[in-house]
Amino acid sequence: MRACFLLLYFFLPAAGFAEGDALHVAEIKGLRVVHAWAPATEEDHAVVFFEIENQSDSTAKLTGGFAENTTHLHLMAYPAKAGGAAVELPAIEVPAGVEFALEQGGVYLELDGVSFDLVEGEHFEITV
Repeated sequence: MRACFLLLYFFLPAAGFAEGDALHVAEIKGLRVVHAWAPATEEDHAVVFFEIENQSDSTAKLTGGFAENTTHLHLMAYPAKAGGAAVELPAIEVPAGVEFALEQGGVYLELDGVSFDLVEGEHFEITV
């Protein structure tokens, strides 16, 4: 069995995305993360949304990530069977040739232990 680890670095804006802004696209080996954003917040946790475009020849697996000055970044979702409660996901597979959106009311990344405010118009780096 072969394992492949892929890191995508991108800068995440608080509360917005400017079309065409290169800071909002990360690409490596046929995988693209685009339209990344997080709502502005002053709390110790935040949520992150973006789209994954898998233009490679193999399935990609998103398991979480890392952002500086946070304690934990994990996948969460609001499945229909959970009665409105969010549950943690171990991973999301994105098959070759497929686009998948992390969006409000669905799957998202959650940052815990955020030691800074997310302010509209500011950016921070995240690795998935």
